[in-house]
Amino acid sequence: MSIRSRARRARALLSAIGLVGAFLPFGGVTSAADAAAGGHGEFIVRCKLASTTAFRVDPILNRTGPSGHNHVFFGNTRIPAVAATGNFAGLTDANLEPSSPSATNCADLSDGTGEWFPELFYNGTQRLYQGGSSANAAIYTRTYYITDHQNLASPPGINIPDALQMINGFPTATSPPATDATSVASYLRNVYWDCSANGSATPPAITFSPHSSWPYSCTKWVAWARSQGLTPPTDDGIVLHIEFPNCLIPGPGHDMDGGPLHVPPGVPGTNDVVFSSGGMTGCPSGDEAFPFITMRLHTLIDDPTTGAVLDPLLAQGTTWPGRPSCHSAFLSATTATGGTVTAPCTNTAPSAGDLRLGFASDADPTGATCGPVVANTCGYFTVHGDYMQMWQQVNPAILDTGAGGADPAGVDPQVPPGSGSFAPVLEDTEEDCLWGPEARTCGFIPSVSNLSGR
Repeated sequence: MSIRSRARRARALLSAIGLVGAFLPFGGVTSAADAAAGGHGEFIVRCKLASTTAFRVDPILNRTGPSGHNHVFFGNTRIPAVAATGNFAGLTDANLEPSSPSATNCADLSDGTGEWFPELFYNGTQRLYQGGSSANAAIYTRTYYITDHQNLASPPGINIPDALQMINGFPTATSPPATDATSVASYLRNVYWDCSANGSATPPAITFSPHSSWPYSCTKWVAWARSQGLTPPTDDGIVLHIEFPNCLIPGPGHDMDGGPLHVPPGVPGTNDVVFSSGGMTGCPSGDEAFPFITMRLHTLIDDPTTGAVLDPLLAQGTTWPGRPSCHSAFLSATTATGGTVTAPCTNTAPSAGDLRLGFASDADPTGATCGPVVANTCGYFTVHGDYMQMWQQVNPAILDTGAGGADPAGVDPQVPPGSGSFAPVLEDTEEDCLWGPEARTCGFIPSVSNLSGR
């Protein structure tokens, strides 16, 4: 997918979100006519840390352990609980997938999905909390499930497969990404960075910060925006985006549980899932499209807090300018008078030692070289993300309980029927937010087991 097509898709899917602060209903209840005008559907779930301990285990690639490096886990609390026993052989779906809602730190209790990243370090210290204190905000993920132009009578996509497992990023990287347009376009299909929440679409406010193939100084970018009379989006630090493929190759699975698997270049394995050309109808012939899934790790690094150093991201003494890639989407912004200004950028990627952050890697399993000056064995460019789909699920046939074979407006079905349990399980959430005339933007309010925005 080209940067241009990705930028078009990003503008289409993000302009309706306007994430600011806590998760709230996005636009309230949306009519079918409004959904048809929107052209896409999505739902968004926030997941907190599943454990404050990093474990050297990988439930997808190294279930018999140990993993090549430490990971920190979000969402599903069963995964770190089993990892803590040291019984790596016990990491199977039988004891990892929640048997009922609640074994999760995701905002919706029916979302038992497991997400993990290599252990993150900041200034040589494990990064779990802003400022290193549990009294401060903890890092978290937001996971986006998205369909493009699916509010059709017969949407071309299928529901997210059970046991879906995917890894994406660059776990074997030893150097920064290439900076030519072709290489950066390929990189952006996997990993990019921006400066947190989205803003207003009305100038002089900026809607999106640049989507760069490397982390950049949000402090400097915000200062530039304000120098132009522009209001930048709300900032809670540099954010890592991991985007996953959405085309299912027919046939048996190749991972340990028989579910679809995607592994990035350099990681042994056979893919059952591949990238499309940028839309739900862009899969290779014979493949089936399912919703796009994006994990976003909110590091809280660059948050302007009391006592923060002048530039929280950049290493002391670095001469690297701290700018986003010149191939970034959303470098330009519109002023109140209708003019266009473009943020300063660079085609020189930062070295590992130019930044204060780093990730554990196979070359440094516990992050020993993540302290200043950060070494290439702990560089930002080794980052990757793992996704294991463990939502509570039901037979979709029991979801359509209302008149005309549809759910009652704004009401989740009882699962199972007559149980008195109203829960937005995965198939219900897909139906209510992603497919057909109901397609719209939905969000989960933290700590509330109820889908909002319908």
